[in-house]
Amino acid sequence: MLLIESTYGDRNHKDLPTTLAELADIVEHTLYKHKGNVIVPAFAVGRTQEIIYHLHQLTEQGRLSHLNIYVDSPMAVAVTNITKKHFELFDAEARRITQWQAQAKNLPTMHFVADVAESIALNHIRSAPSSFPPAACV
Repeated sequence: MLLIESTYGDRNHKDLPTTLAELADIVEHTLYKHKGNVIVPAFAVGRTQEIIYHLHQLTEQGRLSHLNIYVDSPMAVAVTNITKKHFELFDAEARRITQWQAQAKNLPTMHFVADVAESIALNHIRSAPSSFPPAACV
């Protein structure tokens, strides 16, 4: 499955709860039913962090589980590192999720891809049987 964000001005967007429900269904269907991988091209600064945040939120709610998230973008890795250093700028909900992460089990496992060889190796990762964590690439 390939999820692509696009800009359009001639339609109304769905509300966030509906969008997150669709995201959870798509991820669950792709990873658990088809043993595939979810790849999200996220090139905008902050977009990767937003997607990671929502995947964590869906995990906290029990709607997703056992995720391996691979961040394969040097810019996204750099922005994520900057974001993690500025906890004081998080809003209340982001702080709550971050505190939950510090104590929770069943968290998504984050992998930050640092070089071209690691990026190429992602092509060989496949979602495994239910006893192994499936992969979501952002």
